[in-house]
Amino acid sequence: MNDYVSFLCTLLNIKIPKVFFKENEKFYDLKNKPIKKELFQVKDTSICTSYPKENVICVNLDLCEDRSLVYIYLAHEIRHLYQYACVYKKNQKVFSIDERSVSIWKKELENYADSSGKHYENQEIEKDANLFANFIAIVIFKRVLDIKEMDQKEYEFKTKLFMNFFASNPVKKQLIQKQIKKMKV
Repeated sequence: MNDYVSFLCTLLNIKIPKVFFKENEKFYDLKNKPIKKELFQVKDTSICTSYPKENVICVNLDLCEDRSLVYIYLAHEIRHLYQYACVYKKNQKVFSIDERSVSIWKKELENYADSSGKHYENQEIEKDANLFANFIAIVIFKRVLDIKEMDQKEYEFKTKLFMNFFASNPVKKQLIQKQIKKMKV
């Protein structure tokens, strides 16, 4: 799991976050080292949550019936860390996408409607994170996600954008190919 998180962060050119897990009332980090319970912050109804300001992701494994999906959830949350880095330029190395998207992300991050809200999935930051997770699912795990609340044409267009963007950079292409061979879920 540590290699996977590192791979995703390298792919997006962002700082590796602290990732905390909860399982059977045990709390630990990516290296299976115990952590204080207080460090783990996630809603009882949520499997995975990111805290971009703190560069932390929390994963509640007790709520995850299909453990292979944890990889997809992590991709989604790591994309939120990328969005935050683009908006607030927290990492000089982070590459940004178009300024319009960054402007929308900033507005949504400042007025974020969490998963308890209606039409939560319609926020651009959620669509983007879902599409990135889907891209990772397709390329690495040979799986296509069911992304609700998204227009099919928008889904196809943005999925192709991800494919083209990451395929256009030879270093990233090699990195993806190298990681695909190493990873097994």
